[in-house]
Amino acid sequence: MLLRIIILSVMCFSSVFGQSYLFKDGRVVKAEGTKIQGNDLIVTTKSGESNVEMTFPLANIVQMDWPEPENLIAARDAVKEGNYNLAIPKATAIMKEFEPTKKIKGSWWEVAALTHCQAMVAQEHTKAAEHVKALMKEQDNPNLVTQAKLLQIELELKAKRFKEAQTIITEMEKKNPSDEIMAFLYNFKGDIAFSEGRFDDAIESYLHVPIFYGTVEVAMPRTLLAVARAYKKFGDLQRAFRSYAEVIDKYPKSAEAQIAKQEKSL
Repeated sequence: MLLRIIILSVMCFSSVFGQSYLFKDGRVVKAEGTKIQGNDLIVTTKSGESNVEMTFPLANIVQMDWPEPENLIAARDAVKEGNYNLAIPKATAIMKEFEPTKKIKGSWWEVAALTHCQAMVAQEHTKAAEHVKALMKEQDNPNLVTQAKLLQIELELKAKRFKEAQTIITEMEKKNPSDEIMAFLYNFKGDIAFSEGRFDDAIESYLHVPIFYGTVEVAMPRTLLAVARAYKKFGDLQRAFRSYAEVIDKYPKSAEAQIAKQEKSL
């Protein structure tokens, strides 16, 4: 009984800030002095001169209060900058670390898994499709499935399977997607038109993003590079160079900015 009182005391008065776990009954335990073993959280504390342990099922944890790991920040930055060889191992390490808690709110597994797949798709890794399909199976995480579908569209486009890509786009548009998703869907529709030589249609699709979804910053570097290429193919070099300059000036550390520098000089 004394052991239980000691543990409960630690849990009740732990701060909700920093690394901590929130249980179904409202109790909080700091991550310091804990470890995950199988499906359990092992809490270690002192009782006099001795260390004592108690076991709590991970299923009883409803939320994690956990700052974003430095390796994950570095991985996401590496994807933006086009450094996929750096991003993949860092994201993989975070996935492994948070695998046991992947279904708990506040776990960083979802972001790490998505970052990992984004890098693999961009790199055209031979196992990219396999990892995207794995994300598709996370049916209890609708947001992750939606993001995986965007990556599947990218794979279809890279393989020049435009009909398959358009089928997924149409399916997603019917589900009243968020502005962020719509921004990427218009980018993809532009890519299809561009690949088919319909450069005026491509420009129209790409320009939907800054006009209607201009607050979706994550989509803008890709959009600006794409519209620059479309204008160039369309023969409007003035607008093309203006778009190249915009992506370089506004998103200088992005992979798209580096590509724009090269293409602008051609």
